[in-house]
Amino acid sequence: MKSTDFVVARDDLQQCKFIETQLPDAAALPDHALLVKIDHFAFTANNITYAVLGDQLKYWQLFPARENFGNIPVWGFGEVIASKHPGMLDRWLKITEGRGPAAVKQVYQDTLGGRVPPDQGHILSLAT
Repeated sequence: MKSTDFVVARDDLQQCKFIETQLPDAAALPDHALLVKIDHFAFTANNITYAVLGDQLKYWQLFPARENFGNIPVWGFGEVIASKHPGMLDRWLKITEGRGPAAVKQVYQDTLGGRVPPDQGHILSLAT
């Protein structure tokens, strides 16, 4: 299976391109790794900050690319299509929706305190 990646030159963020890469087979994934098919993602000025500080904050090491290019980290939604993580053997995240400031605060505190399992995701809104 192939993936289309958007990459930028790490030393000149004006240079960008799309490349195709071969995805690893599920059996070739490292232990505790996931392969996620991205459905939607957000690309904002915040992501440009990740690129500008890519070397300093080691963002370029999270999703390496070839030839002095990098993958800019983004937030998004996707489907786990392969997993070697013991908590994700069924290949689906359990999504919980929360509304209001109290829900946001609770999820933050639970995540910070290590009380959110790796197969748990949250979609949150401040609106009640």
